[in-house]
Amino acid sequence: MKTMQLVSSATRGIVARYQQWLGGTLLAVLLNGMTMAPAPQTVAPVPAQAWRTKVQSASLAPHRLRRHVEKLCTPEWRGRQMGQPGARSAANYIAAQFRALGLVALVPGYLHPFDTGGLAGINVLGILRGRGTAPRETIILEAHLDHVGEFGPGASDNAAGVACVIETARLLASGPRLRRDILFASFDGEEEGFLGANAYVQRPPVRLASTAAFIVLDAMGRPFADLPAWRLVAFGGDSSPQLETLVRRNQRVAKHLSLLSTEVIGPRSDYVPFAAARVPHLFFFNGTHIDYHNTGDTPEKLDYQRLAADGTLVAGMVKQLAAAPQRPAFRKLPGLPDDLPVLRGLWRELTPRWSSLPASLSAEVPALSKALASKPNRRQLMRAFDIIAAAATPWCGEMFVAEEYGDQLFNRGERHAAAAAYRKAANVVRAPVGRRYFNARAAELAGAGPAVTPPPSRPTNP
Repeated sequence: MKTMQLVSSATRGIVARYQQWLGGTLLAVLLNGMTMAPAPQTVAPVPAQAWRTKVQSASLAPHRLRRHVEKLCTPEWRGRQMGQPGARSAANYIAAQFRALGLVALVPGYLHPFDTGGLAGINVLGILRGRGTAPRETIILEAHLDHVGEFGPGASDNAAGVACVIETARLLASGPRLRRDILFASFDGEEEGFLGANAYVQRPPVRLASTAAFIVLDAMGRPFADLPAWRLVAFGGDSSPQLETLVRRNQRVAKHLSLLSTEVIGPRSDYVPFAAARVPHLFFFNGTHIDYHNTGDTPEKLDYQRLAADGTLVAGMVKQLAAAPQRPAFRKLPGLPDDLPVLRGLWRELTPRWSSLPASLSAEVPALSKALASKPNRRQLMRAFDIIAAAATPWCGEMFVAEEYGDQLFNRGERHAAAAAYRKAANVVRAPVGRRYFNARAAELAGAGPAVTPPPSRPTNP
């Protein structure tokens, strides 16, 4: 899962378009000067009963998931940082799994290299063909393969997600052919600002107009904030009425499944470029934790039984989407009715941790608690998620404080003091893109020259 500090111009453009989409404005381009692919044709909402497809009775195997996670966390792969040999080794491993499962390669070897601003990465793509009924449509199931390099092996973020993608391919390949194709994907460069997803959307090997839905798994296999309760959160029901219906129906049998809008969290994972391209999307997430982007995110700390259960649940939803008589329709909503009760529940469970937050964040808790008890606005909801993220992962709170203090100093014209604050943030943040951003910001402010523009508003989460 990406640290929400962005550097590349391509990433900034995608995030700006995503934020404008949230605000109600759809741009005519996807990336700098590039024409957006035609939007999927809107269809009438599908009655819930039309989506009722028997979920495959077989399940993802915990021991297979563990084997993939342990392999992807091989110490010699050094955290699978984009552009490094470890990420290439991970891509080769995933491609070998796709080959063994008989998925169709869009290019020889399943590997799709890309380059963004001098950062070279590799996406891995394999297709399970459907029945080929006209018009041919595709469901994408994806989990990013990269992590943050030296700061840890990235078991939950995101070796667990990749393992679920591989094993879902195994599960569905063993069953009958479905109505739609399923593209199994593992993108590189998510931690650098959705670069692999960005590259895919820029030059899609499968037409975006024929992409019925994009499903992503990220930060899987550990309980959110290390709380006793186990959760699987599905973000993105606000992007399609059919996807909202799909998740709500599965909530009847999976009481730990929550539904939230992506508006609450802002740009956070590989769904962002697809959202900008008007593709219906869901983002499945068990949660960040104390070891998020840290050396403690190791394979033995994952709960493989629960990971297998959640992976099987998502596999069933992918199957239902691939078999449904009609594709999901894209929509844009300012939120979902679930947002407030879910955040209230997390807020209550994390109450014992407020005293351990940095003082400036802890000082915000009383006002936010009062707002959450009534009718918070969008800014308050997003800030509440910031505080929740800081309680889940302490270094995130340190980064928020250093960054926000730097912004305050900058706005007062204290450039050198602001530079020192940004350098502190760079020393705290884990993802390479965040470190580059803060260091570049500090160097710019510490140097001579004309006044620089303030940093863009940061999306809510680390």
